[in-house]
Amino acid sequence: MDKAIYYAANKANFILNKQEINSNNITNISTPGFKEKFISILNKKINSNKNNEINNNIVEIFQPSFNNFPGVLKKTDKILDIALNKKDFWFSVLNENLKKTFFTRNGNISVNKKNELNILGNPVLGDDNKKIIIPKNSSIKILQNGMIQVIIPNNLSVFNKAINIGKIKVTYLKRDEIYQSNFGNLYLKKNIIKKNRIKNNNYKIFSGTLEDSNVSPTNSMVNMINNAREFEMNMKIISYCNEKEKMANQCMIVNN
Repeated sequence: MDKAIYYAANKANFILNKQEINSNNITNISTPGFKEKFISILNKKINSNKNNEINNNIVEIFQPSFNNFPGVLKKTDKILDIALNKKDFWFSVLNENLKKTFFTRNGNISVNKKNELNILGNPVLGDDNKKIIIPKNSSIKILQNGMIQVIIPNNLSVFNKAINIGKIKVTYLKRDEIYQSNFGNLYLKKNIIKKNRIKNNNYKIFSGTLEDSNVSPTNSMVNMINNAREFEMNMKIISYCNEKEKMANQCMIVNN
């Protein structure tokens, strides 16, 4: 009985985690470039040698992951909205609070009061790993290779020349090289060595375009219903086992 209650309680806890993640996915359906998060159970065998006896214990581990499949690209016609054409390529953004670089497919760029390019309120990094600062009163153009061109009005010349001021840093990362934080941002795993990573420039940046979230509203709602049913079923199993245990205890008292 105790084993049945343990497994049912563990399963119920897993379902609660799934439901929390699923709710977060639904919340971010309209967030550009958001990647659907999910959780799975891994069975890990642990060998222990106690009292000269070898025991093979199976431990269930919750393993979070995310769906790196690209979302649908949609035209916005805003110059600072950008999107990448292939998966596993990411814009590099500096989290100033953590002093760490995170990676995102959200290309909804804005310019802050310091004239810095921002995504989600954090500075966009250039190829030189520095913040990208736009000259005042200039018009911006982002090329397909990520190069940023600006035109500064010049009263002394009829023709204004476009100037390259930097290039948006795009990083090639496979799903197993990064992990997703609770806020949806992606960070490089600690065991990944930057120097040995493969460089890949086989991408294009589309200006005036944003990538939608890859969360499916229909699937998320179905998952929410299924999770609720599974949780209720495990609660019934726990309740049933508790009742049977009480009955068994009463029979033992009567027999004694």
